[in-house]
Amino acid sequence: MMGGRSSTLAAGLCGALLVGYCIYFDRKRRSDPSFKNRLRERRRKQKVAKDRAGMSKLPDLKDAEAVQKFFLEEIQLGEELLAQGEPHHADTMLTSP
Repeated sequence: MMGGRSSTLAAGLCGALLVGYCIYFDRKRRSDPSFKNRLRERRRKQKVAKDRAGMSKLPDLKDAEAVQKFFLEEIQLGEELLAQGEPHHADTMLTSP
């Protein structure tokens, strides 16, 4: 019975130390003068990446003309990016393991 009580006490103490550790470093991180600037920059980059990902919407697959137009635009975009030396998203998908 004594072993169960001491292990419960040890687990509670470890939990309290973990919560204290998290609170301490969260306050330290938030008080950093450049924290808000880094956070804004990260959010801006995520928004730009999300906007770029939404640029190539798939056309209605039942409309052959729209599919052909989409296909030709993607081919042209890929060729332009290859000419610039930047890999296109389809290129990275093909080369990833």
